[in-house]
Amino acid sequence: MSTLNPCFFITIMVLTALRLAAAPPPPQRPIKNTVEQAEAEPYPDSDDFDLGTRHYNKYLMDVVSVLDGDEHGKKLLQEMSQIDIALGNFTKDFKLKSKEAYEQLNQLKSDELERLRHLMKTQQGIPNDLTDHIDTNKRHFDNADLILLLQKTIKDIDEKRKEAFKNYEMEKAYNKTKMLEKMSPEQKIEFQKAEKDHENKRQLDEKKNPTHEPGSKEQLVEVAEEKDHLENFDPKTFFHLHDLDGNGLWDEDEIGVVIQNEVDKRFPPNDPTVDPVEKEEFRENVKDDILNEVDTNKDLFISLNEFLKDYNEPETHDANKPEEHTTLYSPEEYQDMVEERERLFDRHLTTMNINQLRQNDNSTINHHEQQQLENNRV
Repeated sequence: MSTLNPCFFITIMVLTALRLAAAPPPPQRPIKNTVEQAEAEPYPDSDDFDLGTRHYNKYLMDVVSVLDGDEHGKKLLQEMSQIDIALGNFTKDFKLKSKEAYEQLNQLKSDELERLRHLMKTQQGIPNDLTDHIDTNKRHFDNADLILLLQKTIKDIDEKRKEAFKNYEMEKAYNKTKMLEKMSPEQKIEFQKAEKDHENKRQLDEKKNPTHEPGSKEQLVEVAEEKDHLENFDPKTFFHLHDLDGNGLWDEDEIGVVIQNEVDKRFPPNDPTVDPVEKEEFRENVKDDILNEVDTNKDLFISLNEFLKDYNEPETHDANKPEEHTTLYSPEEYQDMVEERERLFDRHLTTMNINQLRQNDNSTINHHEQQQLENNRV
């Protein structure tokens, strides 16, 4: 984040997405590679509009493609900072080199507004945030439209990451259930014993090396003593020590370094049972939580003043209270997933059976034709 501007990634990745279909996004914070994770899909037809898709995706890619093709537009993308995007800084000069680029962007916006009007007239259940990615108060395209578009994309990809993780956890629970169903009673007892032994070991490790709430005073002091070898904790010194690029701010990568010891406690690097997807999701959620609490001006960075203000405030959490494990999905959501899985499996079996019957029929016909040829020769 601190070394490469995210809008540079947006330019490169959107142009790549115009040629290649993007893979399902891995769980990671979206602001780094915002449009790398956007699927290169055309607008759905209005009559077949799926409210679950990122419906403005083509508009996003077309806009960035036009800007990237203009000398001044490309520079605007490269110089636009995360603070501009996060705070909605609309004051930048929006100057392009070519008149054609202005006309193309204005036409793209006009087409998008017309598409949205048509959707609102013809579709039921339109979401309230349908127009969050575009400034509907004026016809021409300017910097406000660009920032709204990037803000909306960042928000949607972050939500998609969380939804993908929820689905991952449901699939994992389903696969475990199916695996246990196939086990013999002896195998099931052995498996459950291994699970219990692993949990007992985890609790023993927790007693030897207690976890702390990431970002708490206890956790920061532990990092300072064990990782940084500081004898006396000084919050200002600690902040500057972990300001790795020296720009006076902590970005999400630098926050990640600070909390790494707590991530490793919960997901030991040498433990073969650790789920890397869950580990990464935990890391991202912790960084989000710290930014939400400490980053008071919401620029996606933590300044020294913000850090000191948060550090000097009394902590409200109980350091000895065990962590609460929130449920990612409801029983109803899980049951819907199971029914969908079984429906797809039944369809797959039906298709296989039909193909097998066709293959058998073809074999019978071929055998009959071969027999006819033999009879004719005789």
